[in-house]
Amino acid sequence: DVVESQIERLRPKAKTIETVAERSISRFREALRIVSDWEQVRAGYLEYAARSVAHIRAKAAVITSEEVTKVDGAQIHLG
Repeated sequence: DVVESQIERLRPKAKTIETVAERSISRFREALRIVSDWEQVRAGYLEYAARSVAHIRAKAAVITSEEVTKVDGAQIHLG
């Protein structure tokens, strides 16, 4: 079964939204997500790809790995 819809604006309000699916695909021209407390992703494999710049900003940042941690670039600036 397929449901298709064309909506100008959709604004659902709920205490909990739960999605269970074999696969989820979302395609956007732009996307913004604001999380006020915390966000967590659990995955067997996680990949982010940016065509230009990937920027992570935080008061503190921690990267932990059990095996290899690799930083690869033409120039690496620390400090």
